[in-house]
Amino acid sequence: MTKKKVLEVQSVQLSILESLPEQLRIIASGTVPTGGWTDPELIQYVYVTPPRDGIYDFDFVAKPPEGIVTQVITPIEVSYTLESIPDDLKGARIHASTNAIVALLDRGFEELPRVESCRLISFDEIDIRPGFVTGTYFLIVSGNKPYINMEVNLRPLVYIRQPEYWGIEVVGCLPGIGLPATAPYTVSIPLEGIRGTKGIEVIGATRSERREISNTQSI
Repeated sequence: MTKKKVLEVQSVQLSILESLPEQLRIIASGTVPTGGWTDPELIQYVYVTPPRDGIYDFDFVAKPPEGIVTQVITPIEVSYTLESIPDDLKGARIHASTNAIVALLDRGFEELPRVESCRLISFDEIDIRPGFVTGTYFLIVSGNKPYINMEVNLRPLVYIRQPEYWGIEVVGCLPGIGLPATAPYTVSIPLEGIRGTKGIEVIGATRSERREISNTQSI
């Protein structure tokens, strides 16, 4: 079935990922007219010439349900990574069927001097294991780091309100001169206070992966 625009877009968040090259993460939340909508997506407009105002447009779409569904307005969220940021980009305009919202990219923080020793790095596997207390979980991430003396840690993103999937970045930092030799790493973090309404999203240099978590989950 052809995807259609969602009913309404309610909020849009923009953030620049610490990757090489830099990437733009767009998270949009909105509503659909019924239950059962799936596969949300942001579709970027194709321009013959870049927009003069630097605001790039995206359609917020999803796949409508088939058959009988609940007739109630339902929340929906999408995450999109723009792998190449145009030099003139100042923000994004997200379109739904009934409205559109513009989010401006605040480069005040991004234009501060960067900590050159820290970057997103790739990961191979993630695992979520239950803690000692019922309903608690630990995230375990493993992979290979490009420098044997690189320190790897997991850094949760900061949100104004709880997202569907809480982003957790895999970050590698060099304490000094890097010793270029591939080495395995395994890092973990408790998920108390950094879980979305549906779960978490691990964000690395080359890909991201979502995992759903419920209070009754057995892992």
